Amino acid sequence: MRITFLSSLLRLFGALALFAVALAEPASASDDFCGAQDSQATIYANIPILRTGNLYDFLKTQNISRYDGIEKFLTETPKIAESAKADLTGVLNYLYGLNDLYNYMAKDSGEGIGNLISERLRGEIDALYFNENTQMRRISFKDMTGPNADIAYAAYGTYTFIGAGNVSITIKIVRLSDGETRTFVSAGQPLEAAQQLAFKIFDAFQFPNRQSITNPFQGKAWVGGLSDGVGREIRVSDAEDYCLAIGAVLPRKIDIMLASNLGAYLTGARIDMEKAYIVSEDGKVKTYIPSKGSCAPQSNDKTETGIVLCLKDAN
Repeated sequence: MRITFLSSLLRLFGALALFAVALAEPASASDDFCGAQDSQATIYANIPILRTGNLYDFLKTQNISRYDGIEKFLTETPKIAESAKADLTGVLNYLYGLNDLYNYMAKDSGEGIGNLISERLRGEIDALYFNENTQMRRISFKDMTGPNADIAYAAYGTYTFIGAGNVSITIKIVRLSDGETRTFVSAGQPLEAAQQLAFKIFDAFQFPNRQSITNPFQGKAWVGGLSDGVGREIRVSDAEDYCLAIGAVLPRKIDIMLASNLGAYLTGARIDMEKAYIVSEDGKVKTYIPSKGSCAPQSNDKTETGIVLCLKDAN
């Protein structure tokens, strides 16, 4: 028999104690939240996004304090699945709880914006897959009509008005295998904020954490930047020595051209078409601006700077 939202909450709070032994075994520190690049990341399709005040009021009417309701239901409860030894019934109850919360949100006319944001979020992620060049679609959404064991993530969120018709939206994604979470935040007009959130979630899951067999840079890694695949600005005269010092080499013009044309989600390099990248061409250090399509020789100005992303064998 299907459980009500309140029953789900009470049952889940009790489950925390029952699964205490199972939770004692922590997840491996080497686990990647988004999973392997060639794996599917299935998110439960019902994503409740409630106006902050309404969520507080609703929980209060159920005799659940603000702290207990927000912290336990939206944070601690997913930990019932932290260990592979945990009973999947706990995960199912958690999904039922989210489902009831989503239905409550959809029926409340005051939560029309939350319902719109929830639907727009999924739609914007679909649009990103249509517009971006990716090797495979990693993010998929699934409802409760099929087996729940293959739903890897659940999501929920809140929004609040911040003036001039703008909202601040917070989405938390929970990995059901161990209860680990990631939080995504955006602000702006409701649809614009939903679009921002969709990109942040898409980017987190889709950006390659390792090279793929269809990547022309297979076996290579983009290093030396501000972060993975993101270049840093240094003096052009220092670039070659900089790359050599970290066991890498300057890319060629064709490398930057391929990376910019194929896109970050395939190659792992984020290329700004308008910036000057430092490359090695014909045995000389030059700068290359992708939007212009041609290389400029290194000038005699020792203070000239450019963006460096070195290429290194990944193995």
